[in-house]
Amino acid sequence: MQKRLEEIKDRFENVGDVRGLGMMRALEFVEDRRTKVPAIKMRNEVVSLLLKNGVIALGCGKSSIRLIPPLTIGEKNLDTGMRLLEESIGAVVRDRK
Repeated sequence: MQKRLEEIKDRFENVGDVRGLGMMRALEFVEDRRTKVPAIKMRNEVVSLLLKNGVIALGCGKSSIRLIPPLTIGEKNLDTGMRLLEESIGAVVRDRK
């Protein structure tokens, strides 16, 4: 999961940080990686898109998303969730341009 989240961070400039422990992870959304200005609206749009696609992600902090899949999640379901996360971020980024 961490490897996939790091790949998502590398792909999207608005993902400022990936952190966590074990299967409890968070992605922080920023307007700019240098200034670390929180991207609250973007975070909320990503959470909303995920929910529409059946993935529950909780907002935390100023502009982060908390991801806590069950420890018993299968690889296929985890891959689906990561794909939907990446697609949701991509859709929000495209809409902002």
